[in-house]
Amino acid sequence: KGGIQHADKLTTVSPTYAKEIRTTTYGHGLENSLLYRAADLVGILNGIDEKGWDPMNDPLIPAPINPAEPELGKKRCKESLLVEMELSTQITNPLFGVVSRLYHQKGLDLLLQALPEFLEETNANFVVLGSGDPAQEKAFQDFARSYSNRISVNIGFDDGLARRIFAGSDFFLMPSRFEPCGISQLLAMRYGSVPIVRRVGGLVDTVLPHDPEINSGTGFCFDRFEPIDFYTSLVRSWEAFRHKDSWELLQKRAMSQEFSWQRSALEYEIMYRDVCGIK
Repeated sequence: KGGIQHADKLTTVSPTYAKEIRTTTYGHGLENSLLYRAADLVGILNGIDEKGWDPMNDPLIPAPINPAEPELGKKRCKESLLVEMELSTQITNPLFGVVSRLYHQKGLDLLLQALPEFLEETNANFVVLGSGDPAQEKAFQDFARSYSNRISVNIGFDDGLARRIFAGSDFFLMPSRFEPCGISQLLAMRYGSVPIVRRVGGLVDTVLPHDPEINSGTGFCFDRFEPIDFYTSLVRSWEAFRHKDSWELLQKRAMSQEFSWQRSALEYEIMYRDVCGIK
């Protein structure tokens, strides 16, 4: 609170989160202080290292993925990931990926609630990489034992596997309770994995809702933190995957997004110049 009261400027990592933390829901008791300093509170999106995360030149994925024509590269990466994870190798089945800490914030308990019905009603496969809450780890491992050819669960973190999941999955799941910015959805889009996110924090600012009628948007979004809302987004994405023409356009739009640090750095420079009184 002392830092908030006495700082020249306050920054957080997305414009929407800068608004959310002024509310009782997300302010954690500091919302009144942040409201008082609202004129000096700035939200600047995080960026990603586009050279280090380049699907055309990543040695840790099975094949390069060309953002202009991702179909062949994504197909080869998906085929390789299915074999590696010992999942059903039917390439026409949608593959949903998770790379995440398994904690309350990340909202993956919604996925645990949705899985039984979604697995019964669709032909989807899932690959999960993460660690955290022992209860969540066990719950995902139990599903993997029950659906051994549909779900692969990998406890821990492996940078190479994370990249192969981004490259090989069709969809990326991020149903967060709160999310200051989020980086994983940016990496997923860069590698052609279409995000399914809750409309909260930086996810609002980085993932635009898919509208097939006007060919716009970069992912699938839901508002309330409720199992039915998340399940509906899963079903919508599964249906969209079956319409190949609009699906491929959606994938290309996601890959065309630009979230470099160059953009973010310019915004920080403007802010620091303002604080220092430099034109």
